Amino acid sequence: MLPKEIRWPGTILMTLVMLGCAEGGPKVVPVGGKVSLKGKPVSGASITFSQEGSPRNAFGETDSEGKYQLTTYAANDGATPGEHKISVSKPTIGMTPPSAGDFGADYGKAMMESRAKKKVINTDIPGKYTDMKTTPLKRNVDSKGPNVIDLELVD
Repeated sequence: MLPKEIRWPGTILMTLVMLGCAEGGPKVVPVGGKVSLKGKPVSGASITFSQEGSPRNAFGETDSEGKYQLTTYAANDGATPGEHKISVSKPTIGMTPPSAGDFGADYGKAMMESRAKKKVINTDIPGKYTDMKTTPLKRNVDSKGPNVIDLELVD
């Protein structure tokens, strides 16, 4: 452990640095909404808002009712104001577990190989929404916030 004479200045310096970073970042405003597919809420989907020139994307995940809140720097703080492209994805990952014969000394190796073979076998979301290059979703985040941005996905 460091002597008190070194700990206090270090603690004060770190606190000031952290406060300065929190205050100096780009402005974000609250953003939330609901994601639905064919009129039904989409649970467990990942939402990404991407703005050209922004240093960071905003992310969220839908709950059981399809509702989401975006996070950029701190939990549920929102997104930067302006025009955003939006992707929505919900991958279902499949994995073939090792057979019962694989138990024993090599079981850990069998599990690792099995995990390496996992792949996306299904997505509940139409493919055009899952990639920023193909998504048709674009919305404006108003600087006056908070913003409610509902997303209705269709085939």
